[in-house]
Parts: sequence; C-alpha cells; structure tokens
Amino acid sequence: MAGPWGLVFLSDGSLVASDAAHHRVLVFKKPSGGDFTTFQRATNVIGQNDFNSRGVGNGSAQLNGPRHMGVDSSDRLYVADSFNNRVLIFPLGNAVPTTGLSAALPSTG
Repeated sequence: MAGPWGLVFLSDGSLVASDAAHHRVLVFKKPSGGDFTTFQRATNVIGQNDFNSRGVGNGSAQLNGPRHMGVDSSDRLYVADSFNNRVLIFPLGNAVPTTGLSAALPSTG
C-alpha cells in the first residue's frame, strides 16, 4: 500500500482498506480462529485487475483516488471514488472474486 486512507470492517471481521495512491481497495480476510498478523496479504483487490496494477479508470470496476468507505448491514461496500466524483457500491459477501469486482450501482452527481 502506498496511500492508505479509509478503513471499514465487514460483518465477518474482515478489514477493508482504501489505497488512494494505487487507486484500489484491499480486502483482508480475518483468519478463522485468530486475528490479523503483521504483513498479512490481502485476499481481494477492488479497482485493479490484479494486485500489481496501479492504473486509474472510470469504469464500473475501476477507481481513481478512493478515499472514505462505509458498509451496510448486507456487507455492501460504499466507496467514495474522489477523482471520478462518484460513490460506487460493491456487493461483498462469501463469493467475492479475488479481482475484477464491478460496482453494482455507481452514483454520480
């Protein structure tokens, strides 16, 4: 991570962190029967095609300077995509793909 900005916890205890400098959001699954560890790797990346990419974009699976986030009771992730002037809503749950998750509902204006 180069620019961690926002943090939010999911209902299963997993941690989600926005990385504004790399235009992505990382999901760190909470280990079963334990807690987070130093240097634990993210299990999912949102906003990039893989864990090594850093490009910007304005598609439904791309971000540009994600900052603050929130989550609702259904584990839908709300991401303030700052430089695209929008909020993206990502459905998180048990079947989240490792990469390439598209927003269910972009909101601009």
